[in-house]
Amino acid sequence: MPFTYDIRRPVIRFTVVRSVNFNASLAKMKEGLAAARAADPEENRWDVIFDLTAATDVRTRDELRGAAMALAQHTHMISRRVALAVAGEVNVEKARSFAEFTAQLGHEPRVFETVRDAEAWLKAERSRD
Repeated sequence: MPFTYDIRRPVIRFTVVRSVNFNASLAKMKEGLAAARAADPEENRWDVIFDLTAATDVRTRDELRGAAMALAQHTHMISRRVALAVAGEVNVEKARSFAEFTAQLGHEPRVFETVRDAEAWLKAERSRD
């Protein structure tokens, strides 16, 4: 499946492989967030990783803004930390745009070249909480 989610406390990881229809990806993201909420009804906050290292989508700025706004609708259950793991210069630039939009909506986004680096950042940040 081109867009999946993996829920392992305290991280929700969304993974995009190849190209995904934008509306379908938003629906899948909302499904993953709802599943995380159901898995932890105590309202603990989740960190988020978007693994875009195998994505081939080229999103418009409006789509990226829309995705950031959809994520912001769930701030009650996610931490401020949003990690984006990307490969390729085009994806890095798009990730930076998404990070800019999420930052404007109150999140603390970071862009990384690998999922391992993203996980390490989240772990280090959690240890400071």
